[in-house]
Amino acid sequence: MITFFASFLGEFGQFPFASNLSISLADLFLSITIIFFLFMILKRRKYYEELPRSFILVIAFWVVGVFSLIFSLNLGGGLYLLRFISYSFAFFIGYQLVKTKTIDIIRIFYLVILTGFIFTLGGFLQLIFYPDFKYLEYLGYDPHKNRLASTFLDPNFAGIYIAISLFLTFFLFKLKKKIIYLFLIIFFSVGIFLTFSRSAYLMTFLGLAIYSFFKEKVIFFFLILVLLIGALLIPRVLDRLQGAINLDETAKKRIQSWENGVFIFNNNPYLGVGFNNLRFNLEKYNLFDKYLEDGGNSGAGIDSSFIFVLATTGILGFFIYLGFWISIIFVLIREKSEYLIFLFLVLGLLISSQFINSLFYPPIMLTLYVLLGSILAKDD
Repeated sequence: MITFFASFLGEFGQFPFASNLSISLADLFLSITIIFFLFMILKRRKYYEELPRSFILVIAFWVVGVFSLIFSLNLGGGLYLLRFISYSFAFFIGYQLVKTKTIDIIRIFYLVILTGFIFTLGGFLQLIFYPDFKYLEYLGYDPHKNRLASTFLDPNFAGIYIAISLFLTFFLFKLKKKIIYLFLIIFFSVGIFLTFSRSAYLMTFLGLAIYSFFKEKVIFFFLILVLLIGALLIPRVLDRLQGAINLDETAKKRIQSWENGVFIFNNNPYLGVGFNNLRFNLEKYNLFDKYLEDGGNSGAGIDSSFIFVLATTGILGFFIYLGFWISIIFVLIREKSEYLIFLFLVLGLLISSQFINSLFYPPIMLTLYVLLGSILAKDD
């Protein structure tokens, strides 16, 4: 629980300790949780059932990540790989806690929704008291203005994070029919709208629209109506949507980011340049196009999760990582799965993650892997 609350502190829970390196409160609490969890398994065999099959692919990806760093002859991304291992280990923790009936899956949903609520509320306060980030530009942050970003200081990641809470709330509303969940659906929807994030719009609309089209057609047409009304009443929403079609400056930079990633992959096709060694290679190939010499806070990433995997772990890492998500989809697609809505959450997230590297953003990773592990445990 403490780790969840620490994760949504975002940039305010970060502590820099070296050039371009930082550690967060969530990192510390998660590390303590993992050590305790492993101790309970090794010493008392508590909390342990079988190893989930999908998790084997996660471990395989860890191994490829290690080898990609070794063969790159640059271990600079080692700490980031360790962070990814820690956060993806949350999949195993969530799976075991639910499988052994140590915690009920609904309580996990409540926890995620609660953190999402506090995070979104913080975003509303940020819009009121600090709507303009131009004074943070020298620190490497994008100069967003009048966009809900909350503690992440990034409206795109904030929108994805809120969208996960929206999907969970939608599931509980369908399950329990309580008015509080309807209020939360509206609350989270407004939060997503105010991020003005096309990635968050895409994830939310695609996920809920596909689910509604197959399961609740009335909701599908309601979503279309809400989107149209939102575009008409809030001109900036329409501007953001048109910017994706007419390629505004943000869209052009995103395409340039993809091209950079593909260029790096083409030069290092088998094992990539090493997990999260992108900053060094972007500098090596003179591919930075940011306001800081080292690319700022965007310098270590690419605006596509799968291109990021290709560039850093090569074709081998890519197929293993893709295999993990395919295995997740196959489990969720089962006709008898009561958690079918999470299939569409995953599909929406995977599609939107090709426009922002959301699958490797720590707070989203923690929430996502715990949810996936717990849902697969319940579904088995």
